[in-house]
Amino acid sequence: LNVGVAIDFTGSNGDPRKPGTLHYRNPDGSLNDYEKAITAIVGVLAKYDSDQMYPVWGFGAKYGGVVRHCFQCGSSPEAHGVQGIIDAYRQTFKSGLTMSGPTVFTEVLQTAATKAQSSQDAAKAQGKQSYTILLILTDGAVTDPAATAQMLRQVSTTPLSVVIVG
Repeated sequence: LNVGVAIDFTGSNGDPRKPGTLHYRNPDGSLNDYEKAITAIVGVLAKYDSDQMYPVWGFGAKYGGVVRHCFQCGSSPEAHGVQGIIDAYRQTFKSGLTMSGPTVFTEVLQTAATKAQSSQDAAKAQGKQSYTILLILTDGAVTDPAATAQMLRQVSTTPLSVVIVG
């Protein structure tokens, strides 16, 4: 089993410096809402992921004035363990992003589906199987539900399940 995590960095999440927002970084070190969700959900799924390596993607932020709908969080393509996911998430705020919008899932879905298919193909070559779960953490409604539904139909033949929390 493989797990990937995609995190919403759109402006509608609110200023991460302000208490009560989903990305709020509390000076006391307590987990924010996104970190709590990662810990709870991936903490359970991690028991079934043999390598404990997780791609962590973000979406909905601007880099250099350009909105990116799928970008790597952290310094490595994959994070090790649940704490590695949290660390990659936190590093993203130091990367020069500007929280923006709109909330678009299609690129994250395509990226995860491609990775899921590649993992399955590699596993088959060794006489094994592979399956991927993508956890999308968001603050609310997707901007283009029709495009999201269409992408879900397109990737429906890949070994991928999508869990959306938000």
